[in-house]
Amino acid sequence: MASSSNAGPQTEKWRKYERTGVTQEELEELKEAFDLFDMDGTERVNPRDIRLCINNLGLRRNQVVQHMLHDLERQGAKPLDFGGFVDLMTAKMGERDTREEVSK
Repeated sequence: MASSSNAGPQTEKWRKYERTGVTQEELEELKEAFDLFDMDGTERVNPRDIRLCINNLGLRRNQVVQHMLHDLERQGAKPLDFGGFVDLMTAKMGERDTREEVSK
């Protein structure tokens, strides 16, 4: 008898990164962003590199980015794996969604 699971290998790949309110498509987009920072292919990114990029792009004025920078400061110099990167980014997405729902 065939397995009752309809999840393909692509879906299984993302299962450990699932977060409430985050679609597989959004996870794939986050992975693309993560890979941009993971220039040496170690599957880890340095928070300093993320901060530097944010500064170079002139995004410091954005309140959500300010919160993210604060979270990165608390992280210190410890490199982030993809799971940590997803946690950092989705925490901010959740705050945005909550504010949008409150304003309705």
